Amino acid sequence: MIRINFLPVKERRKEEEIRVWLFLSGFLVVIEIIALSLVYFHFKGKVKELVAKENKIKMEKAEIDTKIKGVEDFKTKKEEVERKLNIIEALAQGRELDVILLDELSKSIPYNPESRIKKRIQLKSFSKKGTLISIKGISMDQESIAFFIGNLEKSPYYKNVTLRGVTAKKEKGISYFEFDLNATVEEAQKVKAGG
Repeated sequence: MIRINFLPVKERRKEEEIRVWLFLSGFLVVIEIIALSLVYFHFKGKVKELVAKENKIKMEKAEIDTKIKGVEDFKTKKEEVERKLNIIEALAQGRELDVILLDELSKSIPYNPESRIKKRIQLKSFSKKGTLISIKGISMDQESIAFFIGNLEKSPYYKNVTLRGVTAKKEKGISYFEFDLNATVEEAQKVKAGG
């Protein structure tokens, strides 16, 4: 007996080809999803690793910035302390010079042990601004003023001694002279070095 197939063979083949094609397409889609997932998770891990490295670098940078700021603060404080020490040293040198100037001034006042008035000059004011010195005082006679100026000029610290004025005064029956003079200070380093 002969069997006759009424279903077309071509249609069966097409259906089978479509099934195979769908299966292969589905299989490829699954493989692609798996491959893409692997790539995604790989790069996600790399990104996490890079983010962790970046955070670590930021923390190290913050620590270094803190240390740099500490060093800069230290330098600033050191400079301030050095500046203050320089000021103290300058003041100490200025004080030493002031003591020397006053000592030289007292040595320059004429002294006569045989006279009833031993010191013939009395100083009223002494001021120093920079290297300029101003001295005001009174004397019983003009000779004492001249001796005083001569003694100041002999001092290694007083230079350019100039008498600005002398005024004769009389008070309670006592005659005296008021005088005003200027001088300049010789720099202490030059005097110590020998002029």
